[in-house]
Amino acid sequence: VEEWQQSRMNFSSDGSLEERSALELATSLCLRRASGVLSILEDEGGEGSFVFRDGSLVSASLKHLRDAEAFYEFLCMNCGGYSWESNHALEGDAEPRPLSQLITAGLELIQDSNMLYHFIPELDWNINKTDSQAALDDSATTLFPEQKSIYGLIEGEVSVSQILEA
Repeated sequence: VEEWQQSRMNFSSDGSLEERSALELATSLCLRRASGVLSILEDEGGEGSFVFRDGSLVSASLKHLRDAEAFYEFLCMNCGGYSWESNHALEGDAEPRPLSQLITAGLELIQDSNMLYHFIPELDWNINKTDSQAALDDSATTLFPEQKSIYGLIEGEVSVSQILEA
């Protein structure tokens, strides 16, 4: 187990996400308090880059996503390639986001998505309103404006994927 733990912490400067998962890479960078740039090349040709300083995320871009959202997308990737360039003198004035917190939040999002998939296995299904409007009863919640906006999109003609995109 000790040998496996040590070997999983190390990764080459170039590799594939089939060899080392995104979670393994992120965990390794976090635990080593690494600084540098992790470049990602998706199989479809998309590119992304993640800048780390002392085990924290300084900036990130992947597809049309930035920062934490790009990192969460990265955690879900299981194919493509990566390139790591270690650099201990990275400059930047962005607020570093601790990787340990981002990893935890990302795993919770994945868990929530898996639970959602149990109820909605097909993202092309159209959504209809229900008789209950319980989600709109508590306007004191922090996400109430977003909930109300999403609820307004539901007319029976919009699919789950269209709502997620919106």
